[in-house]
Amino acid sequence: MAISDLTKDQLYGQMFDSATGAVRTIGSGGGGVSSAITSPVGQGSAAAALSTTPAVVSTASITTLASTAASQQLLAANAARTGLILVNTDANQVRVKYGTTASASSFTFIVPGNFGQWEMPKPVYTGRLDAIWDADGTGSLISTEL
Repeated sequence: MAISDLTKDQLYGQMFDSATGAVRTIGSGGGGVSSAITSPVGQGSAAAALSTTPAVVSTASITTLASTAASQQLLAANAARTGLILVNTDANQVRVKYGTTASASSFTFIVPGNFGQWEMPKPVYTGRLDAIWDADGTGSLISTEL
């Protein structure tokens, strides 16, 4: 859906204009997009953090963890982690836990078997991750840590 598809009542709030360094009001009570600058943004302003420039990552670390039906450490805590992608090459699903000792009843999410994939949402969790498969198999969990 494009902004032009929205009605004036669906469009309201503020946006950061990175070209001018200002916060612009959108809608102002259902009246469409306002062209007036409502407040300039200075270097120390909280609104300056609203820039939509995507983060750029130039390095990645790939590790492989063999399938097993016992909990094991997938990744150590890493304060520099900015993202994580997991691929499960085993036929069995794997349960991953934010923290220590993953189990069938203590896990954060499941990555399906047969090349199931998962990408870490924002905000990025930087602590330790543990994993356990539902059954021992011949595949692995491939992690790409950004």
